[in-house]
Amino acid sequence: MKEPFATVRRLLTGLGVGALVVACAETIEEPEPITSVELTSPLGALLDVGGSAQLTATARNGAGAVAGGVSYTWTSSDPSVVSTSSGGFIEALAVGTATIRVAAGTAGASLAVRVVDADLPEITRLAADPFVMALVGAPSTDLRARIQAAMGDCRSGAGQGRLEAIQECISAVEVEVTSAGDPTDRVLLAVLSLFVDRIKRMLNL
Repeated sequence: MKEPFATVRRLLTGLGVGALVVACAETIEEPEPITSVELTSPLGALLDVGGSAQLTATARNGAGAVAGGVSYTWTSSDPSVVSTSSGGFIEALAVGTATIRVAAGTAGASLAVRVVDADLPEITRLAADPFVMALVGAPSTDLRARIQAAMGDCRSGAGQGRLEAIQECISAVEVEVTSAGDPTDRVLLAVLSLFVDRIKRMLNL
């Protein structure tokens, strides 16, 4: 009698374990598939030789929610120009262009990076030159504030390696040069534009 009873007990135990497995399986929800990946760079898509940046990838599901626990794969189209680590840390090694791509499953994103040999120390020096600062401080009040902000972008951009900020600085000054209405402002900006043009050449775009 003991043997049949033991057999039944083993059978019931097996059924119980099986039911538990089935119950657990029914409660596990499959994560929603990743449908898109966003790729951002703190320095934009323009780097100086020797510059580096930590890129950030953000994966989202079909509902637009950020997906957690995602494994990313990073690649560079030309590692001799821009290298990338397995965590998205890129380094600009030589003048040229390279596309950095990050993938999460079948979704992915890319960033076309251009590397130039900019003279950042000289840009910093020129943007803070006493004569340039005098020119920046001389125009009428509203214009002076805009020019000061623009040249501040040139200085901070050069100091931080944000070449796109320097481009924006140059563009802002060029807009003011062409739109200034006051004759005195036009003269001051014409002289300032000569220095800005030198900054532009130092970017080596």
